[in-house]
Amino acid sequence: MQLSELIQAVRDEVQDQAAQRWSDATIIRYLNDAQLDLAQVSKQLTSWTTQVQAGAVYAPRPPDLLIPKAFWFEIGTWRYPLEMKYGLPPENQVVQGDPEAVHLVGDYMYFYPVVQQPGTLYISGTMRPTPMALNTDVPSIQDADSLLITYAAWMCFLSDGDPIASTKESWYRQRKLEWAILDAQKHPMPDRIERNWWW
Repeated sequence: MQLSELIQAVRDEVQDQAAQRWSDATIIRYLNDAQLDLAQVSKQLTSWTTQVQAGAVYAPRPPDLLIPKAFWFEIGTWRYPLEMKYGLPPENQVVQGDPEAVHLVGDYMYFYPVVQQPGTLYISGTMRPTPMALNTDVPSIQDADSLLITYAAWMCFLSDGDPIASTKESWYRQRKLEWAILDAQKHPMPDRIERNWWW
C-alpha cells in the first residue's frame, strides 16, 4: 500500500475520515514509528563497508544503520572479527595497533586500539527503515501493512485517551510476534554471524 492508502486505512480504523481529530502529519509519524518498531525485531541483515585510514580514532556510524550486529576489520587479505562494545574506549587512546574492538558512542564508532594500518571496516546489522513522506511512498518493512495501520490506530486512540487503545495494543503485539516469526523464517541466520556470511 502507498502512504496515501495507509493514511486512509488508519482514518477508517479510527473513524476520522474528515481529519477532525488527527492530522495527516500525525498519522504519518505513527506509521513511521511502527516501521522502526518492527525493524528492531527483524532478522534481515544488511552490510556496510567503511574505509579507515591509519591513525583513525573513530569512523562515523552509517546514518541508515539502526542496529549493528557484528563488525570485521580487513587489512590486505586478512579479515577478522571485532568485539562490539558500548561507551568510550579506555583512556589510553594513544595506543596504536590492529583494532580489536569497536566502541559505539552515538553517531561514532571508536576503534581500540587506534588504527595503525589502513583497512576496511565491515558492518552487519539492521537497516533503518526509510521514513515515508510522499503520498506514493511505500513502507520499507515488507508484508506488514496491517500492522502499521493497527499501530497507528493504537497511537491515535492512546493520544485521545480512548479505552479501545488497549485492545489495539494487544492485537498489535500478538500480530507483531507472528510477523517476527515469519520474518525470521524468511531471513534465517545463525545466532553467531560468521565471517563467511560475506561470501
